[in-house]
Amino acid sequence: MQIDGFPQFATLIERHYYQEILAMKTIKRAITVLLWIVSVSASASPTNPLTIVLRASTSTSSVNPADCFFNWVEVAYPMLFPPPSPTSIAFGPYYLRYYSSTTSFLAAYSSENKLLYLGPLSSNTLLDIGALSDWYTTAGCAPAIPDTTAPSIPVGLVASSASISQVNLTWAASTDNVGVTSYKIYRNGSTLIATLGNVTSYKDTGLASSTVYSYTVAACDAAGNCSTPSGAALATTLVPPDTTAPNVPVGIAATTVSSSQISLSWLAATDNVGVTSYKVYRGGGTLIATLANVTSYSDTGLRSSTAYSYTVAACDAAANCSTQSSAASATTLTPPDTIAPSAPVGLLATSVSSSQVSLTWSAATDNVGVTSYKVYRNGGTLIATLGNVTTYSDTGLTSSTSYSYRVAACDAAANCSSQSSAALATTQASILQAPTLRQSFSGSTAQVLSAITMPKGYYKISVTTSGYFELFDVSGLTVFNLSSGEANGAETIFYSPGRDVTFRTDNVRTAWTLVIESIDFSNPQPITNINSFGTYPTPRILGPYTVTAGSNYVFSMLTNGYFQLFSVNPYTANSESTIFNQFSGNYGAETIASFPVGVILLRTDNISGTWAITVRNL
Repeated sequence: MQIDGFPQFATLIERHYYQEILAMKTIKRAITVLLWIVSVSASASPTNPLTIVLRASTSTSSVNPADCFFNWVEVAYPMLFPPPSPTSIAFGPYYLRYYSSTTSFLAAYSSENKLLYLGPLSSNTLLDIGALSDWYTTAGCAPAIPDTTAPSIPVGLVASSASISQVNLTWAASTDNVGVTSYKIYRNGSTLIATLGNVTSYKDTGLASSTVYSYTVAACDAAGNCSTPSGAALATTLVPPDTTAPNVPVGIAATTVSSSQISLSWLAATDNVGVTSYKVYRGGGTLIATLANVTSYSDTGLRSSTAYSYTVAACDAAANCSTQSSAASATTLTPPDTIAPSAPVGLLATSVSSSQVSLTWSAATDNVGVTSYKVYRNGGTLIATLGNVTTYSDTGLTSSTSYSYRVAACDAAANCSSQSSAALATTQASILQAPTLRQSFSGSTAQVLSAITMPKGYYKISVTTSGYFELFDVSGLTVFNLSSGEANGAETIFYSPGRDVTFRTDNVRTAWTLVIESIDFSNPQPITNINSFGTYPTPRILGPYTVTAGSNYVFSMLTNGYFQLFSVNPYTANSESTIFNQFSGNYGAETIASFPVGVILLRTDNISGTWAITVRNL
């Protein structure tokens, strides 16, 4: 009989043999024929099928019932179905085994519960040789109980970011009543991204950077049973590498705080991600500080009076740093000076006049430098603060008065030394300076002149006449007593005690002129400048001259007749002092004189010839 209803199986057979499949047999006839064929062709009895059953039942890989049956047939009927190198083919609901040495097929058609044969013994027609389940039972290859139990849900799922585009997954192995055969990976809920073998790790690649991903895993077995997905594990892919440096800081300013500290400030820099720190450099390339995201810094422990230069660079979290900023400079302060100068020594006070004392001293020393001196009079009275000088003139003093002086040295930090030892000086007596006065008289006979108010002081009286002439004040004091021919232009000194004075002329022989005027002591000349000369009969008043009190001077006299030289102390109303009294023609004579005061007047008299005077210090 031909068997219809198996077009797929027929097509498969045609691919190998290129002939139509024709076969129709009932199960009983097929079995009878097959058993008959086997009994005719086989020379040996079939092997106990239990060996096949044992192979099937003891296999941990769940041997397919068809394979189990085919194996049993090969053992039971080795001549008809020789076991060496058979070829098994799965096609739809058919599972076939082809034996090339006998050009025969056995096919298990499970959906119709049929066992089919095709080969030479059936004249290459398809034979239905019985119910498949019966044959399985005979061979001891009944199908195993269906596996409907899913594996356990995977646990311990960990997702870790490996790069900007990859997340690595690991989990603990699941368990199953038969055995786990695969795992399914889901991303962000229900998206299946991979079906793996029996492994416990996976690398998900090609992801977007800086993105959060969620993963679950399900375990499956060979029967297609899969667990529910595991709990979710999250991971964020890494941020792409930051290669952009911040911009260069600007506005850097350096401010001196003290002798050992400089403060820095700058404007905040910007960055594509964010500035995280600043680096501060001193002197160009020396890194002195790495700061957080701040815009100020204090550099301490510096040397005083020293210039420092600073630059700043901005950095981000990826260690990208800007170039250094423009430099800012500052100089530390000079440290406070707390050391006073030494006390001045060698202080000398010299009376210069009735109202002035001159001071001199040796320069003091200081660790930094003396900048000024303070002058004290009579103990604690500060009378002057000077610059860095070692002389001072104290003026406006009272005549004939003793004064005490001390000096202290100071520096720029206002540190002052103790006062020096005291130096003493007494001002000179005051010059009897009369107010400005000039009065002229003339006549040709003896007469009493009008009274003149003459304040206290010294006056010069000049007479012009060619005859005898005498001049007295009304008290009887002789002012002039001149012989004939000696009074023409003669000069003399008159002291007024400070009252009205009346003069009287006498022994007059000819016309005369009289001039009375006060002597001006405001601009005396050094006595060493004297180079005076004259001739008979002209006595002269010379000066005033400055001298150093107590010093010796040499007067050189060049004269060939009688000649006298007197000094006048303008500080007192005392008599004149004789310096030189020459009564013979001792030409070139010299004499020594000293003076107790600082200003003097000189007067010549008793002149009988030409004369000249020069003066030098001894």
